[in-house]
Amino acid sequence: MRTIQEQANGADAGVTKTSNPKDIVGSRKAPIELVPDTIEVMAVEAFLEGALKYGRYNWRICGVRASIYYAATKRHLKKWWNCPDCSGFPPCSP
Repeated sequence: MRTIQEQANGADAGVTKTSNPKDIVGSRKAPIELVPDTIEVMAVEAFLEGALKYGRYNWRICGVRASIYYAATKRHLKKWWNCPDCSGFPPCSP
């Protein structure tokens, strides 16, 4: 049985060039091309907001307890999940 990655990128389906070792190895890796580039733009916007609010890479410099991130994540997810006029993501992102 083939993995989801193999099914998505054609590995073992006659699509790979058996004469090219890099093709064989590369076709078994995660098919990164399936992730839309817009996700990276959205991540940049989120990281920029954090950098402006707290400073760039502040978590690396001063450290933070994991429980703080856990609690913040739960608050944000609950706010997003319970948003009464939430029709989709990212417009309703907290």
